[in-house]
Amino acid sequence: MNRYQLTRQDHNAPDFSLLYRDRDFLNAFLDREPDAADPGWRNAFADIVAFQDRDGSFKLLDTYKIESDARVDFCHMPTYLATAIIMKAFLADRDLLERREESILAPALERCCARELSGHGYEDLSGQIEAMRVFLRAGVQAFVHRYPKLCPKFTLMIYSIVDTYRRYIEEERFVFDWGENHETDFREIVGFFPEGYLIFVYGTLMKGQRYHGRYLSPLEPLGVGVLSGYRMFDIGSFPGIVPGKGKVKGEIYRVNARQLAAIDHLEDEGDLYVRTTVKVRTAPLCCVDAYTYVYNQALNGKEEIPIDKQPYSESPLVWYVAYGSNLLEERLMYYIAGGWCEKNDKEYPSCRDTTPPRRSRPVVIPHPMYYGNYGLGSWKDSAVCFLDDTKAGKAYGRAYLITKEQLEEIQEKEGKTPKWYGKLVSLEPIEGIPAYTFTSEAPRRRESFKCVSCNYGKVLRQGMKETYPEMSDTEIDGYLKGCGE
Repeated sequence: MNRYQLTRQDHNAPDFSLLYRDRDFLNAFLDREPDAADPGWRNAFADIVAFQDRDGSFKLLDTYKIESDARVDFCHMPTYLATAIIMKAFLADRDLLERREESILAPALERCCARELSGHGYEDLSGQIEAMRVFLRAGVQAFVHRYPKLCPKFTLMIYSIVDTYRRYIEEERFVFDWGENHETDFREIVGFFPEGYLIFVYGTLMKGQRYHGRYLSPLEPLGVGVLSGYRMFDIGSFPGIVPGKGKVKGEIYRVNARQLAAIDHLEDEGDLYVRTTVKVRTAPLCCVDAYTYVYNQALNGKEEIPIDKQPYSESPLVWYVAYGSNLLEERLMYYIAGGWCEKNDKEYPSCRDTTPPRRSRPVVIPHPMYYGNYGLGSWKDSAVCFLDDTKAGKAYGRAYLITKEQLEEIQEKEGKTPKWYGKLVSLEPIEGIPAYTFTSEAPRRRESFKCVSCNYGKVLRQGMKETYPEMSDTEIDGYLKGCGE
């Protein structure tokens, strides 16, 4: 059987018949049932996965810098279709991704959040409905329930869209600006999801606070977020928020109708507080619609609580972002579990907590990597990796979800001194959880990749291949050598 090959075309000279043919192929393949025993299905699935671009997308053109309608048709929609195909396969058999869901499916899901599935121009809502139908064909309702943390941004986006459609139904709002009636669409899509509501909580309902166990346990937050345009005040034994020039920290949960009614009763909804729909920022470019409770009484000189003093449930877990030898999980585990590391002939004591990372995922660090400290450390006759956090750039990293205590001990083992890794660098939070890496505080003397030993270079290549399996050996070598230029 001939294998169908997807093509990423030059946007300056596109073959539109091929563009539509590729999109039609993805659309048809989505309706096929995953079957690893079928060589035809297995090969086609492997080809689709291999087509994924470095940005996580499956775009059919080489850039997003094109007209909006073409961008939706030939960049975003193919990405939705291919992601849905992989999602459907993952639901059927997790082994089909060979434990690479963090490096393949998670980036694809995040790319799907770029425009909240909306279409272009006056077709923004119709396009969103079309995209939702694509994901429903893949079983997205089961996916976000079963794997909400694989890409929390995607999970929140899907629930936010569904909740918006549910509100439209409650308000009987079906006809929109161009006269299109979406009643049937809203009812059909909402019907696939159990009744539920996104709710943004602050203060006493947050995890670890007074009322969490009674009203939200055993639920885990889907994410954390910041609500702008509101100010928090100390009402007495609890806080309240009101509209104003300020920001409020909180957590986002999905609750059912019974839980929502119980919280309404707790908050004396309609009198002491009013339940209101707000937009909560969960990431730099991501907002979700959620209910929250706005204080409905006079403040009478109550004291404002600034954002840095607000209750906030910080996770005991953090992301440690590696960019050097610890890209290879086996190497990192010598720091955590202890033992003799043959890769650099050194014995390491274990951390007090030897629990392996809960999970890991690739992450691009917005600073350049360089090589330094030739011949000074445990890697004999080798320069090692550092990060120049004073400059913008790009380094390939791997984020490990570990405890704060493990992070501190790993930094000690790396060398918590100005010349080595004494500087803790705070990166953009990942899934609402703080992320950190280490680098040197000392002047940055750069050394060539030629100063990297064979053993250290081998570990770097193995770690890159383990974290970014879609990259070729040539691409990996080009990146590693480029960091020394």
